[in-house]
Formats: sequence, structure tokens, C-alpha cells
Amino acid sequence: MRINPSMAPFAYGGAIGLFLMAGCAAPDEGEHWSISRLTAAPATVDLGSSAQLSVELAGPEPEELAYAWTASGGWIRGSGSSVYWDAPLEAGHYAIAVRVSDSGGATDSAVVEIVVAAEDNPLGHWITRAPLPTARQELATAVLDGRIYVVGGMDAAGTALARVDVFDPEANSWSVAAPLPEPRHHLGLAAAQGRIYAIGGVSSTFPSFSTTSSVFAYDPASDTWTDRSPMPIARRSHIAVELAGKIYVIGGHTGSTSLSTNQAYDPVTDTWEDLAPMSTARNHLTAAVLDSVIYVVGGRAVVSEEGTLMLVNYATLERYSPAADSWTRLHDMRTARSGLAAASVGGLIYVMGGEIPDVYSENEVYEPLRNFWQTRAPMLTGRHGMTASVVDGVIYLIGGGVLAAVAPSRANEGFVP
Repeated sequence: MRINPSMAPFAYGGAIGLFLMAGCAAPDEGEHWSISRLTAAPATVDLGSSAQLSVELAGPEPEELAYAWTASGGWIRGSGSSVYWDAPLEAGHYAIAVRVSDSGGATDSAVVEIVVAAEDNPLGHWITRAPLPTARQELATAVLDGRIYVVGGMDAAGTALARVDVFDPEANSWSVAAPLPEPRHHLGLAAAQGRIYAIGGVSSTFPSFSTTSSVFAYDPASDTWTDRSPMPIARRSHIAVELAGKIYVIGGHTGSTSLSTNQAYDPVTDTWEDLAPMSTARNHLTAAVLDSVIYVVGGRAVVSEEGTLMLVNYATLERYSPAADSWTRLHDMRTARSGLAAASVGGLIYVMGGEIPDVYSENEVYEPLRNFWQTRAPMLTGRHGMTASVVDGVIYLIGGGVLAAVAPSRANEGFVP
């Protein structure tokens, strides 16, 4: 590429661009085109944030143009003359280049620099990543070999899905895996012994709930699902977590009754075991594992208050010890909610989102050593009906409903504590 030595950064509407010319005659000759401007807005972003890049041409524009974008770090989203650049989680100066060519072989190139500066935010910050290929909620996620598997869920019509998408945080890209043998939403999902287990859930279209006890195991080596021993009871809206090679399935709903049930599945023996139940029966709850114990928080249930049935959200936090097969009641969460997500990072439990009566964007953190809750930076997009997955210290929340009931999204946002 031949660069005009007089080129220099210029300000344009809060963006910074570079005017580079290569391989094309000057536009005032009236025969050729060239890049007149490449802009980035904003020109300085936080870790993991995004900027929009746009190319403007001078001279007669051909009917067919091809745009090839490259970056020295981060990721390009989109195509054509306007794309988005997602910044990496490392501060620095990054060059984003575009090469434009026409069908006649004429080309021109330009480069712009974007500065990634880490904001000093003790409440943590959120990042935006490549959106989920299909909008859905009431899905489940699990991490295997550094990738996030997004399994099942329901679409905007409330239809159960069998689709499985796989997100690679390092590449900020999606791929597709073999679908579930049957569609599911409101299911439990966990990775154990090198496989992913989809447990229970609903196969019917909302608002009908055909609850199942079936269990499917996914083998990434063969990209196949196989049947495993079903749960002792059919349930939905439960939580599944892995600890020491076993999968603990807790709470949920049978279709008429909220559950306090706690059962463990052993993938090696393909057997189930009944364990000590929670003190509070609930569904649409969440859980996270920390220091060989399971923290279960939030959820909801239908209860009778003075003869009237009411849907009640809980702020309840309980800790289960598999070693002692016992539960301990802890300090309640600040915001009672259900349809929420939780994850553990750095010795803390983060609890995010939820619904009833509204969709929440709250992000609260629990400190086990002090039995104490604090508030962190709220979600960029308040949602319910998703689970949280942790890769390299970042908590990813993918999909979920942006309104109460059915309103699925493609959101893929990560929280950096």
C-alpha cells in the first residue's frame, strides 16, 4: 500500500479518522474513486466496548464494491462500508484497516486507530459480544473446554427449541452443534466428566407446559446426544450445577407444585440419589458453586395468603454442603426476584437479572466471609430466563427475555468484576 505522506488524524463528529490513498488516481480526474474518510466513533472505548467504523468514498462510485476489514486486536462485526469493532479486554492502541476494491481491480486502503482505556470502576463493567444467532429465552448454558454451549429455550412464539449454539469467547464467534433429540425450554444444564447434560424442562409451546424427566448427554467428540437415566420426577424451572463430578438438580416445578427437592446425578454410574431438600420450595431459582458448597438464591412460588393464591418472589439464600448433606440459611438477597442468573468469581457470588413484576437489571454480589450483599454495575440489558457462564473470569449472560413473559433477545453481554 502506498501512503500519502501528508496524511494525519482529523476530528470528525467526535471520531478520529485517517485519510489514506493507495492504488487509485486522484478523484478530481473524474474517472476513479478513492477512500475520502474512515471514521471510528467513539475513538476511545472502555475494555470490551464497541465502536462503529464507517467508510466514505470520493469520486464516481462503482456498482460493485468489496470491503475487507482487519484489526490488530479485538473483533470485527458486520460487513460492508459500516461495521462494528468489539474491543479486547486489554488496554492499548489498536489499528483497524479497511481495503476497498471494485470489480475492475481498483483498490484503496485506510487505517484508523482506536484507543482502549480501562475505566476505573470499582463496581465492575459490562462488555458487549457477538449476539446470539437466534433470539430466545428460558434457555440454559454450560461451559466445556472454554466454550459456552447455549441449549434449547423458547422463541418469540413460545415454541420450544432444540437448537444448540456454541460461543467461543476468545474468537468472539458462534458455531452450531447437534440439536437436542427433543426441543426443550426451562431445562437444567451442566457440564461434567467431559460431557454436557440437558435435564428435564418443557417440550410444549408456551403457555402449555408439558414437563419431562428425560436426560440427554452431549459428547463434543462425536457431536451427538444420547439418552441417560431420567430424573426420578419430571420437573421444569429447576437449576442444575456440577460439583466434584456430580450434577445437583435443585428446586423447580412439577407443573402444579413448586419443589424443594434436591437430587444428585452421577454421570459415571448413570444413577440418581435423593438428598436433603431446601427449606424453601421454589422454581425459577439460580445457584452457583464456591468452595465445595452450593449457594442457591431467589426463585418464586405460588403461595396462599389469607385464602388468596399469589405469585411470590423470594430473596432467600441457602447454602448446601454435599459433604454434610445439610442446608444453612444465609442473609437474604437485597432484591427478591426469579428467572435470575448467578455465578462465582474471585470468591464472590454474583446474582443478576430476573423478573416479576418487571424485568430487572440488578447485579448484586454476595460475600460469603461476611454474609453480606453489595450492589455492582447494573446489566446493560435487563433480562430474565437465562443462566450465567464464566470463562477466564468474565461472566457471560446470553439471550433471555427483555420483558416479563415472552420477549426473547439475542443479547450477549459479559460482566468483568
